Amino acid sequence: MKYLVWFLLFSVTVFAQFRSISGTVIDSATHEKLPAVNIIAYSAATNKLIQGIASNGHGVFKLSKIPYESIKIKCSLVGYREKTITISNAKNDSVNLGAIQLSQSVVMINGVNILAEKQLIEYKIDKQVINVDKLAGNANTVTEVIQNFGVADVDPLTKKITIHGNGVTINIDGRPVSNAEALIAQMPASFVDKIEISSVPSAKEDAQGAGGVINIISKRTKQDSYNGSVSIYKTNQNGITPSAMFNYKRNRFNIFSSFALNNGTYNGFRNISKTFYNSDETHHIISTGISKRDGNYYDGELAVDYQYDSTNTFSVTGEYIKTKYDVNDNGSSVIYNVNEQRNYSYVNANTGNTDYKNYSLGFYYKHLLDKEKGELTADIYYSKYKDDETSDESYLYDYLPFFPSLQNSNTFTDGMTFIAKSDFSSRIGKEGELETGIKYTRKNRLNNYSVLDFDYSNEIWRDSLNNSNSFRYIENIPAAYASFSQKFSKWEVKIGARMEYSDLRGESSSDGNNFRNDYLNCFPSFALSYELSKSYRITFNVARRIERPRLENINPFTITGAPNSISKGNPRLVPAFTNNYELSLYPFISVFMSYSTGEEAWVPITVNDSTRLSSPVNGLSSKSEGFDLTLPLSSYQQIPFALPKWISSLYVKASYARETEHDAFLSEDYTITTNYWNILANANLKLWYDVNSSINFMCYPKNENPKSIRFSKTFLSFSFWKYYFDNQLQVKIAFNDVLNGMGHLRSIIKGSNFSWDDKHSNKAQSVGLLIRYNFNSFEEREGRNIDDYRDGQKRLQ
Repeated sequence: MKYLVWFLLFSVTVFAQFRSISGTVIDSATHEKLPAVNIIAYSAATNKLIQGIASNGHGVFKLSKIPYESIKIKCSLVGYREKTITISNAKNDSVNLGAIQLSQSVVMINGVNILAEKQLIEYKIDKQVINVDKLAGNANTVTEVIQNFGVADVDPLTKKITIHGNGVTINIDGRPVSNAEALIAQMPASFVDKIEISSVPSAKEDAQGAGGVINIISKRTKQDSYNGSVSIYKTNQNGITPSAMFNYKRNRFNIFSSFALNNGTYNGFRNISKTFYNSDETHHIISTGISKRDGNYYDGELAVDYQYDSTNTFSVTGEYIKTKYDVNDNGSSVIYNVNEQRNYSYVNANTGNTDYKNYSLGFYYKHLLDKEKGELTADIYYSKYKDDETSDESYLYDYLPFFPSLQNSNTFTDGMTFIAKSDFSSRIGKEGELETGIKYTRKNRLNNYSVLDFDYSNEIWRDSLNNSNSFRYIENIPAAYASFSQKFSKWEVKIGARMEYSDLRGESSSDGNNFRNDYLNCFPSFALSYELSKSYRITFNVARRIERPRLENINPFTITGAPNSISKGNPRLVPAFTNNYELSLYPFISVFMSYSTGEEAWVPITVNDSTRLSSPVNGLSSKSEGFDLTLPLSSYQQIPFALPKWISSLYVKASYARETEHDAFLSEDYTITTNYWNILANANLKLWYDVNSSINFMCYPKNENPKSIRFSKTFLSFSFWKYYFDNQLQVKIAFNDVLNGMGHLRSIIKGSNFSWDDKHSNKAQSVGLLIRYNFNSFEEREGRNIDDYRDGQKRLQ
């Protein structure tokens, strides 16, 4: 009997099925590893305690001899919200939960509130951080969050984001993405953990771009599960935009996929008045017309992540973008002489199509250094795109009624981009951090441009103006950077430098002309800050930036846009450089100054009496200085008084900038100073029946100088949304440009050698409806993409 008992015990020990469960607990705000976190495992079916342990000094824990059944893991620590994770009964010998994020909470001790909770907006030495997860039930998009809290300016029509008047680089999880501004204008804020905004970027960021950098950090699924989101958006003016995202995690693998479609017809209207100052016979042209784009835009992505162990992660991402649409433009023009007497008129028609395809593939590796509290990452990115545009144009003049001017053109671009980079970061002591990295970028572009006109006398198509051309452009840019930051009590300093070598080459196979530009540049950065409190900080930032010319502006093609308008690229363009300075008392006031040299300006000159030729040159230098005043009131942020319960947030921002630019072209030599004002106001309200509302108002007063006029603009929008089915279904309706104040576009250059354009656009008023359904608490995957997207991406618009 005794031997039988020993045999049964031995059998249970040998054949019992156990597994181990491990993970690392980190702070969701700072991503620092949390020691002494209580980890308890208990049965999901019976709630019976199985095992308990505490995380070590690096936040790591490992539970052993856990039976194969559904298990719940409870993580708790004083000052943090408790988190419970459910693990299925899948028979895996080892389960790694990866990084488990705990968010800070409010702790009560003897009736005293100890605020361990992070702020809605945090102010760091070189950036502002919006903790989007603090906005419970937020139905806004990422763009609306950026706009509503006044940390950057958003154009209400194009959704273009600027800081101090300059465009920004937009990253998702540290990597630039294609069509970023259009993407985040549709991305729900509920998919995002935080938004980091740097108005004066550090040395770690690419030096490209005169403006700041916005980094959007997405939420990540840690548990084995599947989840997703399906949405559809429709306005009365544009096409329909359905999209879907799906994520599946199983053990060490995570699969993510997304798909977006934009299908519809886009109409545009124009009313243009042109004046030529040095032409008597063709002095004034009035043109009207309508343009139509009808087609589709597709964007599909598939990604696979593999977590080898708690410190090593691999990812592969593939993306396919296709845009195909038909073009149909019609217009008419009347030409007057200097006495405003009618000379002649013509009607024009343009039919054609665009076929754009882009394939990209990315590889990513990440290694966590536990002891040094740092990480090593490596990225490789490759993309290939083809862009084929055809156009058939006809111009029928009233004095040549039977012989219209016919033109057939084709532009084909074959492009390749390759990028490889690696970054390393490490803690130095308790309050210091070192960051270093290298990057290599190569771009190869082949552009073929063919333009033919019809010869009625010989009844043949020919290139009478010799505009057809073939042009190849190659760009190589290796770069390296290093930065170091150190805290001294409430003081913090950060200093860095970035070196970039640019080797640019171009060749025209049609005429044999070649060019080469190469230069080595250093981009230093410096930041100093003093923390008054968690809500208030004084910072001073300095950085140098570079603005390389867009590739299409380098190609020396002569493109005929109309009988009186042609354009031509300039292969001799060189980059522009900008020095940025900013002094801020967050969150109330920011004073800035920037000085730029060698900026691009498209200069139109009058040739052959009535033809305007536009070409980019580097002749412009400018100096900008101004300030932003912000009054932020939010129920999520610490403020001296409480807002009414029906007001979630109220932000008012007034901005002023004075820009002085100097240019010299032909006989023109001028220095012009322009003053800009704008006012932004936003309120988020809680209405009856659980309906939420957002009101947004912008005002741009008119300003004028000897060179141009920017007409006054006002923009007012309302949106209302509500959740159904336990916050899974969201319905939102938006009314845009209620006052119809965005129809007049800015007029451009005038002068003795230039022309004057006065443009009006179509009405911007629209009503949009958004319906979105999230299942299984969808959280978006961490994306990886390191292309700088200076080539641009084609969308249907």
